Amino acid sequence: MKKNNLFFNFRIINLLLVGILAGAMFEEYFFLKVIMGELPKEQWASIHAGFGEFHPYTIIPIAALSILSLIFILILEKKINSPGKQFTWWASYFFLAIILLTSIIMMPLNFTIANWSSAGIPDNWTEVREKWTMYQGIRAILSIIGFLLLLIALNKSTRIDNSLEVENETNLKANL
Repeated sequence: MKKNNLFFNFRIINLLLVGILAGAMFEEYFFLKVIMGELPKEQWASIHAGFGEFHPYTIIPIAALSILSLIFILILEKKINSPGKQFTWWASYFFLAIILLTSIIMMPLNFTIANWSSAGIPDNWTEVREKWTMYQGIRAILSIIGFLLLLIALNKSTRIDNSLEVENETNLKANL
């Protein structure tokens, strides 16, 4: 039972981290798309550059802890054969897609936008903004789907654990 408690605790921690991350990705998309979408280019670029100031201290550590805790859950699930295992694996594929999308597309776009202040804002800035916004929206959707899959995995694992406890209690009472 102690293994299951440890496993459950890691699932909760992972769910909290992934929930914060998914919420931050959605908030960033919403903020830049809806609230800032019509701002003049100088203001938009300036506000976007501000994200680079707090991401290293907030989003990046949360993302790293989310991935590390997810890897730990996958290792634990292999050992205890959790009923939520398939949902955890599906969620991990979504987070792998987020990592690839971030490193291959989003980071180069962020570096391009960050250089606008020193190099000047290009004439095609709206195309870059729309491309960034689209990929941020995709990233937000992937993270929300991954979060929901982890929530289902937790639910399936908890339900099975609870039914096993009831079965063990019933067997114990029958033997008395």
